[in-house]
Amino acid sequence: MDTSGWNMYVFRDGRRFLRGCDLVRSLRDSIEVAESVPSKENTIAALVIAGELACALADADSAHAALADEVTNNIAEALLTVSNGHATQSNVRGLTSKVDRIVAPERVQLSVQEGFAYYALHPLKFAQVVEQLSLPRRLL
Repeated sequence: MDTSGWNMYVFRDGRRFLRGCDLVRSLRDSIEVAESVPSKENTIAALVIAGELACALADADSAHAALADEVTNNIAEALLTVSNGHATQSNVRGLTSKVDRIVAPERVQLSVQEGFAYYALHPLKFAQVVEQLSLPRRLL
């Protein structure tokens, strides 16, 4: 019996809509938590929300997408610094002023982050792979 038809992937539509200002506020709140209670976990939480906002703004062709990318990169750098033992805590200070300059559309669309949701890919695993490949730090 041919069972090749059983080897398939099933995808569901994991998109949801949020008010843009709520997503920006969520990012600001998560950065404030990472500032007041510094930890890898809180920095990762801020990174995930920053990535969601950056993607949503890019999908909406927003003029503020570049600023959201910058904030995301700053949080990622803070996470790498603390995870590599170069700092005792996550340094996300000063990022709320950048977030406050982001103006999101009235409504934004978010998709499920497949790597995290379905494949258990941790943000630091990407950095570990790049380090093993001896690529320049800027690629991290």
